Amino acid sequence: MTTNNRQQQQRFPGHEERFVEAESSQGSGAVSDEINGPLLTLYKYAHNGDWDAIKNYLSRYPNAKKARIKPYGGTVLHVAAFSGNLKVVEELVKLMSVEELEMQDNQGNTGLSSAAFVGIRKMAECFVSKNRNLVTFVNAQKRIPLVQACISNCKDMALYLYSVTPFEFLCQDNGHHGSYFLQCAIGAQMLDIVFDFLHRFPCMATKTDDVLKSNALIRLSTSPQIFPSASRLAFWEQFFCSC
Repeated sequence: MTTNNRQQQQRFPGHEERFVEAESSQGSGAVSDEINGPLLTLYKYAHNGDWDAIKNYLSRYPNAKKARIKPYGGTVLHVAAFSGNLKVVEELVKLMSVEELEMQDNQGNTGLSSAAFVGIRKMAECFVSKNRNLVTFVNAQKRIPLVQACISNCKDMALYLYSVTPFEFLCQDNGHHGSYFLQCAIGAQMLDIVFDFLHRFPCMATKTDDVLKSNALIRLSTSPQIFPSASRLAFWEQFFCSC
């Protein structure tokens, strides 16, 4: 394996690495009765997708919907979203205020960030329909939900989040978010999104992000597997003519 290939693997982790990373950031396996007490019951209900049990629990303890579950600091909504329980998420979003939906865990993830990792589009639509600002929340890894969806290789989710994330946000702050998104989308071979964004904002091809310290042009040039050899030159001719 060449040095360049090793560097690319380090920058764009595979599925197993991403799953381990996500489990670590969520504190999976470390949610215990010893540190959470009665909240452990709520955690289990959310993890298992038992909405009736959650509804009954919250009828007795309404403030529990915004209680932080240790050790990762997320709420019952984070747990339900990360566990992929759409019905529970939909019902919790109805109960929670706009501000409560913006609660972040210890890694800076909102419930939408967790949904972006899981890749259930309807879940994201549920969040965004109530609070469109969630698409611009940045976690501790400097990722917005759109970037998380690309890293998780969830194309349907990425397409949706791309459609609702403001372009001006992606281009601000020297283009960090736009550049990071482009490189992650290229890594996931989501080229329809990449080319649409570059067609709108050609200058973003050379913007350097704050995480990978690279840009989309370099990422494309070092990804020969993306293009059949016959179409590679045609793409570069078309791209440079549009700049």
